[in-house]
Amino acid sequence: MVSVSDSANITGGLSVDTITTTGNVDVSGSLKVETSLTTNQLIVNDDLFYDTIVMRRPTGNTGVTDEFAINIYELQCWVNDTNILYDNSSNLVSYFAYWTDKEDEVAPSIAPSALYDNDISESGRIGSFADSRDDFVVIIKNVPKHPSSKYNPLLYIVKQIMKLQ
Repeated sequence: MVSVSDSANITGGLSVDTITTTGNVDVSGSLKVETSLTTNQLIVNDDLFYDTIVMRRPTGNTGVTDEFAINIYELQCWVNDTNILYDNSSNLVSYFAYWTDKEDEVAPSIAPSALYDNDISESGRIGSFADSRDDFVVIIKNVPKHPSSKYNPLLYIVKQIMKLQ
């Protein structure tokens, strides 16, 4: 058993079965725990926060059989009273894809980048083809990372045009 009363700097690597401390342990690099970690307060770094939004319409509930089209006028994601999609639109990567092949873009009928431009008019609408498959999705990457507890509403704006008789 080794006991350190003040501090120790170790370079290279260290393997131990048990560490007991009454103070702080600073690790600059990575900490790998294979069995268990017991703590009364765990602070997680930002690589576990959300940075991608995926929207899917798997039901085909459009009034037309086997139609899985996605048509949206605007998507807003509010954090601390700021629409983070609009404010960071130049950094976002958005595209249509099939969930079973989600890295390959499917050509849209209206570009998905208009999804977060703060324009809810007809010219601001994004849309897919009506004959899209049931695993059709809109993916938005590079969303600024925030803890999910900081997110306020996710506003999904769709307009329905009705013909009155």
